[in-house]
Amino acid sequence: MVHAIEAYTSLYQKNSLSDTLSREAVTILSKNIHEATFNGQNAEARGQMLLGSLYAGMSFANSPVGAVHGLAYPIAGHFHVSHGFSNTLMLPPVLKYTAKDAHHMYAELAPCMFPEITTGTTEEKTAKWIEGIERMAVELGVNPKLSALGI
Repeated sequence: MVHAIEAYTSLYQKNSLSDTLSREAVTILSKNIHEATFNGQNAEARGQMLLGSLYAGMSFANSPVGAVHGLAYPIAGHFHVSHGFSNTLMLPPVLKYTAKDAHHMYAELAPCMFPEITTGTTEEKTAKWIEGIERMAVELGVNPKLSALGI
């Protein structure tokens, strides 16, 4: 999902193709991640995760990633954690930091991940979205504290 989120909100080479792929990726991935994580025998959910991952990869091939990845790469390398884990740790802090300038784009992605986020200002939708992302990470078993890695 981070690939799609960053491609959607990139200011460099952002385009209608990457936006469409990003929205679709976020929608598919968020609908299936819990089932695929907790019921690995569900081939349909796993197949949907593969499709969502493909769309996310295609989105950031057309509009690059940014600050989340820039911060996540050194954490992954130095602390020997996965790319996905380090991106998951960095996503909420970067979203919070950039929300002042990017809330209009974040509010557009919010209902793709959490269909219940339909009302409020773009700032309010963004805040609910970031809270939802943090909650999702914890539900999926991610300890969101850098101190868990010794940082």
